[in-house]
Amino acid sequence: MENQERIMVSKVTLTSKKVVLVREPTVEDMELSTQVAGSQAKDNDAYLGMLLQKEMLKKLVVQIDEKVLTNSDKEQISKFFTLAEYGQISNFISTLMGTQDQGNFQSELVSFGSK
Repeated sequence: MENQERIMVSKVTLTSKKVVLVREPTVEDMELSTQVAGSQAKDNDAYLGMLLQKEMLKKLVVQIDEKVLTNSDKEQISKFFTLAEYGQISNFISTLMGTQDQGNFQSELVSFGSK
């Protein structure tokens, strides 16, 4: 975590008690995620939705419990969550984006990084 800029993130405690730090999404995150997902999904809208959700998780989740995620970890983001946890953190990100009400989990704003 050396030389990492200090940012404010949301600290999400899932119902399983797993703690996930999520940074605020940007328009650029959504654009890049849509590009990647769109190129893989072709004409399958359901698959597009799933890929878009996964790409946004890869961009926004910075830490799970005490593990700061590397780029390699982010490429395998789904291995860190059960299906229920994956759904909860996806719902939280949808909440940040203004597309859904907060579900059955807790969140708070905390500082992340070393500077």
